[in-house]
Amino acid sequence: MGGEGVPVKWERLGETIWYKVETSTKRVYYYNCASQESQWERPEVAIPEPTTEEPHTLESAESSANDIAAYKALIKELKLPPSVTFNSALPRLVFDDRFRRIPQSQRRQLFDKIRRELVKESSRTLREISKDYMNREFTPESTKVVGQNTSRLNGEKTSKYSNSSNQTDATRRKRYAPASEGRGRARRRPKSTHRERARQDMATEMARTAFLSLLHEKVKMPFTEGEIEPIDESLILGDPRSQSQFLRDRERTYLEFVSDFLVSRIALFEERLSSLSNDHLNTPIEKILDTRLFEHLPRSQLSQSLHWWRMSEKSELVDSFKILLRQTLCYAEGTPEDNLARAAQQLSHDKRYQRMECIPDERDRLILDRLSLRRITAIEGPCYPRYMSTQP
Repeated sequence: MGGEGVPVKWERLGETIWYKVETSTKRVYYYNCASQESQWERPEVAIPEPTTEEPHTLESAESSANDIAAYKALIKELKLPPSVTFNSALPRLVFDDRFRRIPQSQRRQLFDKIRRELVKESSRTLREISKDYMNREFTPESTKVVGQNTSRLNGEKTSKYSNSSNQTDATRRKRYAPASEGRGRARRRPKSTHRERARQDMATEMARTAFLSLLHEKVKMPFTEGEIEPIDESLILGDPRSQSQFLRDRERTYLEFVSDFLVSRIALFEERLSSLSNDHLNTPIEKILDTRLFEHLPRSQLSQSLHWWRMSEKSELVDSFKILLRQTLCYAEGTPEDNLARAAQQLSHDKRYQRMECIPDERDRLILDRLSLRRITAIEGPCYPRYMSTQP
């Protein structure tokens, strides 16, 4: 009945278990409080005629403290959300005796007041609870009782577990002592040992980091003609970062520096390649390399990066040139030289044709392949579907 409004008025039909309920939309239905069923038709039950005198209700008197406390307990039991309203909670309250004992004129006001009190109680902070606890008055009698209870609990815990734990420990020591005596001593290490090890590990890592920063500052090129050069002691001599007592395995740290150096220089070389134009596709690697930055690096890795850049740029040029040929080039009779000359005259003003000047052989091959395909299409002619004749 949610679409028909909410209950606002109800009346018991005599001494029966039926209630006549009126909603906020002036609709009337009947509710059976025993079976919790609702119906629109009036039940066929014997109902005494109402008397002309107004019945004595609790609305004429103020609610007692017990009724208000019971009403508050009812609202608390329902565990309503903080944003609930009286009308939305009314269907859950209407058939409870604790709700009906409150006069109708006071129900909404008391509901709002109790809801505010419950929200305030639930939102009390830990600081307020601690403050209330500290402000409590403790009498000597209450302190004595608390001490006795604590002692009694501690005594019960001790008496309950002391005998069993002692027996278990004795049995365990007796059974496993020969096998685990030496191993147990080795496992039991003082906490100071772990702290010292942690400090040493931290000091070693800091010394390694400092040595790496020294190498990045002093060593400008760790390669000579593609080979790794050993550490130049004259560059790092006298620097405290190379003389730390916590520095372990200098050679391994130096190789780590060389690996990072090579990766960064290869990335810089590839960035330089991406900024070059297509005119450098056939340029030798010696003319592309900067002698100061890339001269002594391993040539194999530089050549590999250059190869992949050339392949990528060439693929892009070829794809755009193929699109140009499909859009413009047509077949004509003549020798390959005549066709190439005619294509050059036709396409020379297009930028896609001009960019292919760096790979002229590839450009001529693509033109001849396209003309050959056009010639085959011109000879065979377009393909039309053939239909069988229906005439005899």
